Amino acid sequence: MMSCNGSNKSPKNLLMTNVYRWDHDKKHPNNIPKFRCRFDQIEVKCIFKTASFEDLIDHHPLQPSNVKPIIVDSIKNEPSSLTPFFENLREKSIKEGILLCYHYRIISIENCISKLNTNK
Repeated sequence: MMSCNGSNKSPKNLLMTNVYRWDHDKKHPNNIPKFRCRFDQIEVKCIFKTASFEDLIDHHPLQPSNVKPIIVDSIKNEPSSLTPFFENLREKSIKEGILLCYHYRIISIENCISKLNTNK
C-alpha cells in the first residue's frame, strides 16, 4: 500500500487491517512510470552487513572491489547477483519465500501528517 487510499485515521493494527495487495500472477499496466507494472521485475531492498560494503545507492549496496560477498535472494535462498530488482515474482514464490517484507509508506492522512511533522 503506497498511499492512504482516503483513510483519515490510522488503523489500530496495520497488519490486521491492511490485508490486500495486488496479485503477482497478473499484469497491472499503467502509463505512469512510478506506478508501472511489476509483473516482469519488482524492486527489492537489500539486507546486508554494512562492514562488507564501502558505499550504497538507494536500496542496495555497491559491489565492493576488494571482496566477493555471498549474495542470496530471499525467496529460495539461492545465489543471486547484486541488483535492485527481482525478476518474475509470482504468488507461488511469495508463499515459499524465506524472507518477505511488505512496505507501507503512508497508511492514513493522520499518518501522513505525522510523517510531515516528524521527518527531517
